[in-house]
Amino acid sequence: MWASASFSGTIAVGTSLAAMTLASLVASAIMLSASFSKDQVKYNKEAILERVRAKYGDNLDYVRGLFIVTMSPFLILYLLLSMINQLVRRVGVNPCSRPSSNPQDPDQTAGIFTVRTRKHLAKIKRWDRANVFTIAVYWGIGY
Repeated sequence: MWASASFSGTIAVGTSLAAMTLASLVASAIMLSASFSKDQVKYNKEAILERVRAKYGDNLDYVRGLFIVTMSPFLILYLLLSMINQLVRRVGVNPCSRPSSNPQDPDQTAGIFTVRTRKHLAKIKRWDRANVFTIAVYWGIGY
């Protein structure tokens, strides 16, 4: 590690070490993603989420309220971009995004949002929204 830093000279030692640290992080992420199958990742994710729900189930509304307060502008932008994406797919202006001829295609029955956005909105609809928005108001007042 110090050998690579010394190759760059004494002025850029910090920059060289930062770049090497970032490269090591990226290499570690690639190695981890290559060593687990898709099924293992899905199982591990579900197991972790289940443990979090079991341990903090009653307090998740506080985190959801904080999410609503802090991420509302980004959430609105996400919904807008999803609508534009679905509109471009439906209109078929772009030859790369021609609508599917299969009527069973989920993108054809998704309405104004993409399939992924509909899944996210379904998760949000399962929340106790009255409690979450009340907590969001409290977070806003506290801020």
